[in-house]
Amino acid sequence: MLRETHDFKTSAFAVFQRIQEEFPNLEMELIEPDEHLDLELNIPAQHGLDFWIGLNLQGDELHLCANGFWVEWFPCTEESVIEEYVAAVYGLINGTHRLKVLRRGQSVVKSTLQRKGENGWIAVTGYSCLHIPWFRKKSIRYFRNGHSEDHD
Repeated sequence: MLRETHDFKTSAFAVFQRIQEEFPNLEMELIEPDEHLDLELNIPAQHGLDFWIGLNLQGDELHLCANGFWVEWFPCTEESVIEEYVAAVYGLINGTHRLKVLRRGQSVVKSTLQRKGENGWIAVTGYSCLHIPWFRKKSIRYFRNGHSEDHD
């Protein structure tokens, strides 16, 4: 088990370092482990990035969160998983991907990471939670770096 934990952290550290090297002009903060997270990389909103992006390792899962979106990729030692994760992060930063966030009142009930395709937006991954749709007003917002407003 100790070796696996070490392998997970080594893998995640390499991924986070790769992201930092790809975007050297962005301020990023690598945070050491605590009781909840094994490793964390925070990328605050700044010139060149319209919204905060949080990346972290929990066990063997690489997490990506931003503006009500939270999804994990696992296992973090598998190359195809790493490439999908990195593509998602790069896409959010360079604007080829966006977030579609559906809220009921103040609660996020569905969030989707989408990439730009030839004929529109294509869902990459997402999550949803149980909600009672008729009690609260529905709103949909899009978050795409470098674009103030996006629509379907």
